[in-house]
Amino acid sequence: MQEPFFIERVARTGYFAMDENHMHAGYELYYLLSGEREYFIQDKTYRIQAGDLVFINKYDLHKTLDTGVPQHERILINFTKSFLGGLDASELDLLFSSFQNKNRVLRTAPEERKLVERLLEQMLAEQRSDLRGTRLYTRTLLAQLLLCSARMFETRLEAPYTAPSPKHEKISEVITYIHGQYMEPLTLEEIAGRFYMSPFHLSRAFKQVTGFNFIEFLTSTRIKEGQRLLRNTNMRITDIAEQTGFSDSSHFTRVFKRICGLTPKEYRNEQSRQRLRKPAGPQM
Repeated sequence: MQEPFFIERVARTGYFAMDENHMHAGYELYYLLSGEREYFIQDKTYRIQAGDLVFINKYDLHKTLDTGVPQHERILINFTKSFLGGLDASELDLLFSSFQNKNRVLRTAPEERKLVERLLEQMLAEQRSDLRGTRLYTRTLLAQLLLCSARMFETRLEAPYTAPSPKHEKISEVITYIHGQYMEPLTLEEIAGRFYMSPFHLSRAFKQVTGFNFIEFLTSTRIKEGQRLLRNTNMRITDIAEQTGFSDSSHFTRVFKRICGLTPKEYRNEQSRQRLRKPAGPQM
């Protein structure tokens, strides 16, 4: 089960790319202190520079990649819905509005950057503190960061997304197709032909842009939809397997457990237990 709140600061001196499939039930904030990164989220790749704050919604498939710049430093926050519980619905909608934007990157101006970094540093310091009220103060700081971010976004005209390169734009089109057809028996060769590419060039470009190989991405997309159906419907597992493009329920169960650490039945039961544990009152 995910921790209600987690924060860490990491500086890396070499080249680095996340090497595992990454999606989770909580929210994520990523702030780049120095260096450059590429951040793949769902179907788009963003070029990230120092001072950028990235918002990753729950269950978003995401991965960071290097840009040829060998050093970077970042602060990462993961948190769950329950960590900021107790507010009314309109307040929660405001705090979490940045995760709903089409553009997931907030590029801060110098004065905004000072504010963001001060709040992040205070959260880091609070995690090292043994004073009373650490959880309460951290919640207050996180809420302030989310509120300030929402206000910053409101002051900007949301520009249309621009891919970093034609290659990124082409792979984004491929991903959009996969998202619409994942339940079908897709193959690299079939998709390469559809987009007038050789399988070799599609495979290489897909890995370069997303950090995933084709099969990893297709499988993760199918498992993500399987998770959604297990959480939100009473469909039989055999029907979910068929609807998400797996050959049979046994194959679905094996892959699901490898990626999620639980069988589909265990996952559904755990989600039901979490819903029962939620406190009364306004929820997100």
